[in-house]
Amino acid sequence: MRGKIKLKHGEDYYVKVLLGETKIAEIMTPSPVSVQVDDSFAEVPRKFKEYNIRHLPVVDEKNKLVGLISQRDLFSIATPRKAPDGNFFYDEDELEDIILRHVMKKDPFFMHENDSLGDALAQIVEHKFGCIPVVAADKTLRGILTQVDILKVALQIYQE
Repeated sequence: MRGKIKLKHGEDYYVKVLLGETKIAEIMTPSPVSVQVDDSFAEVPRKFKEYNIRHLPVVDEKNKLVGLISQRDLFSIATPRKAPDGNFFYDEDELEDIILRHVMKKDPFFMHENDSLGDALAQIVEHKFGCIPVVAADKTLRGILTQVDILKVALQIYQE
């Protein structure tokens, strides 16, 4: 980390309590958009665009987390083309040749709904995660926690 922010003692205490007592389930996006491991790779950019998201958990037929693919991953796998109107698009034929299960991040880091926001924040900062999938004990996908979800909480606290 660059520099450590030093808060006044009282503020330190309340921030620590907030981060320690707030559960991921309280701020995660429940039932996130996901993609099936055997879906066509063309589903990835379609869902990113349709739902205006940057992370897609990859699940099996029982909705158990098996992988993760991000918009950054997509950009490194397939290069978008620019249409005459300035919009970007992907060549469908090129996408059909890509097999999702071979390019996704397999067995991604995940957390559980009752884990603390503070613990999730520590993982995000330490590993530079853009998101953390949230699963039940049997690895069934329950939600997703993104950096934006955490920033929304910080903004809400600031605005109150």
